[in-house]
Amino acid sequence: MQDIYDYLEAVQRDLNHLAMDKIEEGITRLHEARIARRKVFIMGNGGSASTATHFVCDLAKNTRMPGWPSFRVIGLADNMAIFSAYANDEGYESVFAEQLSNLVEPKDIVIGISTSGNSLNVVRAVEAAKAHGAYTIGFTGFDGGELASAVDLDIHVASDCIERVEDLHLMLEHLMTKALRERLENLALQAPVTLPEVILEEEGDLADEGQDWRPALSALQHSLSSDQTLTALLERALLLIVERFGARSGSIIVFDQKGRIIEGVLAYAGEVRRSDKEHLSTTVKRGLAGWVRRMGQATVVEDTATDGRWFRASWQGGRDESRTIMSVPLLAGDTVIGVLSLANSRPNRFRTADLALLGAMAVAISNSGLGTLGESMGRTEDDNQTASIGLRNQSIRSR
Repeated sequence: MQDIYDYLEAVQRDLNHLAMDKIEEGITRLHEARIARRKVFIMGNGGSASTATHFVCDLAKNTRMPGWPSFRVIGLADNMAIFSAYANDEGYESVFAEQLSNLVEPKDIVIGISTSGNSLNVVRAVEAAKAHGAYTIGFTGFDGGELASAVDLDIHVASDCIERVEDLHLMLEHLMTKALRERLENLALQAPVTLPEVILEEEGDLADEGQDWRPALSALQHSLSSDQTLTALLERALLLIVERFGARSGSIIVFDQKGRIIEGVLAYAGEVRRSDKEHLSTTVKRGLAGWVRRMGQATVVEDTATDGRWFRASWQGGRDESRTIMSVPLLAGDTVIGVLSLANSRPNRFRTADLALLGAMAVAISNSGLGTLGESMGRTEDDNQTASIGLRNQSIRSR
């Protein structure tokens, strides 16, 4: 019996040494990735592979909430065909890095689990992920090994017992999954949506500037809760968001299920403007809005002068003052039904917390009834035009 008590007492000691601030940081990073629809990759070997697979399952299934994007999570230890092909042909150390190199994008999250911290295939994959601009998290044990110093965030279990390290790694994934689910469950249960407290706490510089988002969110909810036309809904929401973010300009473009433009509104220098379909179509084809629609992913462009995805609108005049852009998709399930974008003339104006906040506002707009509009669109161009005319006169009530 003593060995049982000894093991459990040791687990308790290990628990007492966990770094709560690092666990919280990991939860926050994953929450932001979910809102921005970035991908999450998880990997490990042996027992850690089992934990990785478990984590993938829990994030994908146990954090879902209607009206919010689900996690885009991928297990790198789960496809035995590709895993064994790389191991056989290019070496075991390449099995994760080679998979990542074809899929990972900047600001995605890559999680490596290794009890020793010295699993070469995990370390190599982390190095590859960082080379692509991804954010990396390690679950380690023992002294942390090479992985602890390779990752951006090391969540370390200070134990030299492999069983206890694996126990706590599994506990940590359960803890983080539950925390991520509760960040959405703790919303006030009222339509269309209210913002999680965690996002309000993460405003950072905006909070330091004296911005209080609660009145803005309440105003947004109110503006979405009354009967109004599609155009009026978009205009009111856009003006409120542009004002509260202190943005120079903004736009909302709405699509049907075939990706055709239903409506678009622009806000510039305090004025709302309608734009013709030809201009909107050009913006989508050549600009950032089109990238967001195709990728279904939120993004921040820190400087438009160096990013080819930015297309300057003709109505902005001869001088392009927009230096920082953030853009988020409006979603109906996994279908992109619109794109919400904000621009500011100051460089590096928008940050990760701002993107998460804008994503939450996009959820509010999508849940206002916008997500059902594309379903009524006709299957031919003529039908589509007829439906569009009807939509512009249709009242929308928030759910």
